[in-house]
Amino acid sequence: MTDYGAMLGPLRSVNFRPVGWAMPCVLGLAIGCGAADATRAVQGDPPADTQLATTVNTCPSFAYSMILPQAIRASETAIAVALGTDPDSDDSLLTYQWSATSGDFGHPKDPLTEYTCADAGPQVLSVTTSDPDGCENNLDFDVVCDAP
Repeated sequence: MTDYGAMLGPLRSVNFRPVGWAMPCVLGLAIGCGAADATRAVQGDPPADTQLATTVNTCPSFAYSMILPQAIRASETAIAVALGTDPDSDDSLLTYQWSATSGDFGHPKDPLTEYTCADAGPQVLSVTTSDPDGCENNLDFDVVCDAP
């Protein structure tokens, strides 16, 4: 089956999938249709056997997040947690990616990780969660790293 959603351009988080077309027509365009279907399509009346099913991908959100402690000494460790939830997919299929203005993560691709300060001063920790369809959500945390 042809994915006409791809032909309509990059519509983020929206997929169009035609279902049960005998001859493909898209949004009133006559593409490879019979003469009668082409006439109806040009007049704005889709062929009688046309169905258009849409699937909307809802981006994941964060159900729970924390950083403990929020003030640590350089070279010490804090626990970082960000649990995502996806209303239209299995939560276990979400992926995670942690980053920081300075410092390292023990498990940067997990929802629970350890963060170690590298430089003194305020730092921003960021986590991105993505669903299997590529929709992302980001969350930032402020942490203060004190001199040792």
